[in-house]
Amino acid sequence: MSHDPTPRAKMLRTSALWLTALAAAASPAVVSATTSSASARKTGITVLAKVTAKPGMGDQLHDVFLGLVAPARKDAGNISYDLVRGVDDPLTFVSIECWADAASLQAHLKTPPITDAIAKLGSIVAGPPEIVSYTMVSDPV
Repeated sequence: MSHDPTPRAKMLRTSALWLTALAAAASPAVVSATTSSASARKTGITVLAKVTAKPGMGDQLHDVFLGLVAPARKDAGNISYDLVRGVDDPLTFVSIECWADAASLQAHLKTPPITDAIAKLGSIVAGPPEIVSYTMVSDPV
């Protein structure tokens, strides 16, 4: 007989997956900033974090993710922080974040809004997030 984990166990497992993904995305080993005088955006880090809600939980994920936007925009080193929702798949959300450097991103990941959001996601998300970090190649507009 298989044992279905308790909701708390699922939440803790999901939180651990989030923290692992976020730490990897912010790791200086993963992020190699380019040198350019164009702007901080050219030398910064762009993070795309894709999350899919469980069926029927899209509005809850919307609320949790949208609650991160205003505080993140106030974080030191934040250049921009936006949230988009899938047109064809309204259960899918992507945050598009631009940070001045890896240290700013790492500090952001330790803020109460992020840690509180991660604690809420266990019962809302369909699986672990897909988080990828990039450096700017073109000159920003």
